[in-house]
Amino acid sequence: MIAVAYCRGGFEGEAAIDIARVAHAAGATSAATPIGGSGYVVAALEGVDLAKWRRALAMAPPIFVRSLFVGTGPHPLFASAGASGARGGADRVTPIIAAIEALQTSASELWIEYPDTNEGKAMSTLARALEPRVKDALRQRRLLDDPATGTPRAARNRKRLHVFLPDGATAYVGVSIGESGSPWPMGI
Repeated sequence: MIAVAYCRGGFEGEAAIDIARVAHAAGATSAATPIGGSGYVVAALEGVDLAKWRRALAMAPPIFVRSLFVGTGPHPLFASAGASGARGGADRVTPIIAAIEALQTSASELWIEYPDTNEGKAMSTLARALEPRVKDALRQRRLLDDPATGTPRAARNRKRLHVFLPDGATAYVGVSIGESGSPWPMGI
């Protein structure tokens, strides 16, 4: 299991310390190698219990982390184009859906996000193109609430699916619950 934390570029080391502090409070360990200026940190988690993780986040929220989710990755985004009937382009939706299905959860919202850096902003077009396709596929599988027919959940219990695109070929997927994630995409 991994934790992905978004932070301001230049504060990756501090965000990694925040994750380690939460992991310790939850009785788990974390290992991260922050990349300066990337705007995010990915930490491997060992021995994490998600209920304890959530309590630890509530008791001592991270200081330098804008938004945080727990999940899996990195996942390569390229499946064969012929498998999906894509018109010559790479099928990134199928691997994202497979990674989300492996989480074995459903959610109220889906956010496709990217680093808040100049390099990361290049992913915004891809994120906007993927979002409706991924949402449709998740709704067909009943993994994402349909806003027209879904039952609203209390904000503190609302699960949000995150797909984080550090580049155009890789994704991390995971879930934040209520107040453990930012109320805004990318934490800003």
